[in-house]
Amino acid sequence: MCGPVPTQVQEFVILRSMLRFRLVAAFACASAPAALLTTPLVAQEAPTPEEAQAIYADTYDAINEGVDNEAGLDSTMKVVRREFASVPAIAAADAMSPGLIDEIMTELRPVFGDYQERVRVLYRPRMIAVIAGGLTPSEASDVADFYRSELGRRILDSASRNYSPDATLDGISELEEEDDFEATRQDVETDLRNASAAAMKELRDEDFATFARLAIEKPALLKLNTISPQIVSLRAEMENEQPNAQEEARIQTVVESVFARRLGD
Repeated sequence: MCGPVPTQVQEFVILRSMLRFRLVAAFACASAPAALLTTPLVAQEAPTPEEAQAIYADTYDAINEGVDNEAGLDSTMKVVRREFASVPAIAAADAMSPGLIDEIMTELRPVFGDYQERVRVLYRPRMIAVIAGGLTPSEASDVADFYRSELGRRILDSASRNYSPDATLDGISELEEEDDFEATRQDVETDLRNASAAAMKELRDEDFATFARLAIEKPALLKLNTISPQIVSLRAEMENEQPNAQEEARIQTVVESVFARRLGD
């Protein structure tokens, strides 16, 4: 007969809604400087509405392709582990059975990954709409070209690796005392800005020289800054997206199973 999972653990799992899964969305570097683009300007006919929509969708996909979601998930799991360890009942259980929290993290990782992917797919149309509202099809195509370039990929990869939701998590922790778990736009913006700043620090001097030149040659690239507020607002919504019933059941099953294996009679 397995010992019961502490009530405090059960409440923690349910009320925290899977510990507020951290998301590394495709626009983590949306406000980063433009990078190397060498395609010359060529006069083209205006695209049809269908073609324009396809261009905007491709721009979103180009950015999303460059994000290292596994690196983002690594960051997520580190934060989640910290939160688990802060719960007295779980910390006590880990002291009794060293490695309990790590085992939970290992088994939760695919749950978190599936959750993040579901939310990315859910918000994809709205992200595309933000691009369409701020860029012309030609400008969007330039952005897609950049983020598929070597430098664009490096920026996105670096932002993914350097992203940590510290401000968002701290903000939620403070609000929990008031029974309000909503991540704020300001906290999300702080985390994204920190990731972008860290990515910029990894660039070489010649990269910045390229930025200065391209800001003149391709001024439309800098228009990404004009849609950053909408992107950050959507990111805040994504942070607050709740897990569905199936996801909550999976997280509950993982925690209960690990406790049963390690601490059951």
